[in-house]
Amino acid sequence: MTNATNNTTTNAKTASPLSRITGTTVDDVLAGIAKEHLRMETLEERKRDALDFKEIAVWEAKRALRAAYNAGRENVTLVSPATDAAAMMACLRENLYCEAVASIAANIRGASTNDPDVDEQVRWFADQLIELLGGHDAYARLMGELGL
Repeated sequence: MTNATNNTTTNAKTASPLSRITGTTVDDVLAGIAKEHLRMETLEERKRDALDFKEIAVWEAKRALRAAYNAGRENVTLVSPATDAAAMMACLRENLYCEAVASIAANIRGASTNDPDVDEQVRWFADQLIELLGGHDAYARLMGELGL
């Protein structure tokens, strides 16, 4: 058995619905935390002591540190949704055999719920899995090999 492809995984973070502070970079997330918890306009150096140094209370530092910890723990969005989808496909390629991907696609293709929107999303995902295998011809070949 072989993996779907030899691509490496993308080190992307996924969004948490509980995240309140988001950004496209770690610096954006940190700036949001500084603004919300430490009342700092920016984390950029401004070359003036009155602007670059701030006295903060211990409880403010604790809140900011906790927010930073939670942001990492909740996997704050650090990439675009397109990159998230690419990361998911890379993870599937790296961790599942082609046969497993074909079997999953076969099993979910015929799935039906009482919600047409869910059905449409499941069909889309099945199509993505088939594309991951190299298209319908590769999928059909694997289906035959698996007796599906």
